Amino acid sequence: METERSTQWALRSQGEAAAAGVVRLLPAFDEYVLGWRDRHFALPAEHWTKVNRGGGWVHPVVLQGGSLVATWWIGHKLKAWRLEISPFGRLAPAISRGAVNETRDISVFLGTPMDLVVAKSTATSPVHPVLHGHILEGK
Repeated sequence: METERSTQWALRSQGEAAAAGVVRLLPAFDEYVLGWRDRHFALPAEHWTKVNRGGGWVHPVVLQGGSLVATWWIGHKLKAWRLEISPFGRLAPAISRGAVNETRDISVFLGTPMDLVVAKSTATSPVHPVLHGHILEGK
């Protein structure tokens, strides 16, 4: 496969591209965000400190169609688990739906109900109003 910079190689069995617009919750220190001198292909420089605040810590991120659109974390409050997404800007409805699906998978994996909360964006553009409150049952 030819890219802007060089020829890249892959096994023929691995030649199928991921579906466009797929949303994934990547864990802290995921290879997709590590080891790149220039990360502009996935995230504008103005948001990089939200992913890597220094000290070597790389936060979990929301990936949509190859771009990083938010950070996320899981916490436990009282008797409920909570997954909170902190977007870098406006979240499209498709990203919100993808986040619901990913959170449902985590809820099932953990075997517990989980709240999904989308925090207000720290960017100047407004966040699409989505998903506040108890959303998923892990059953």
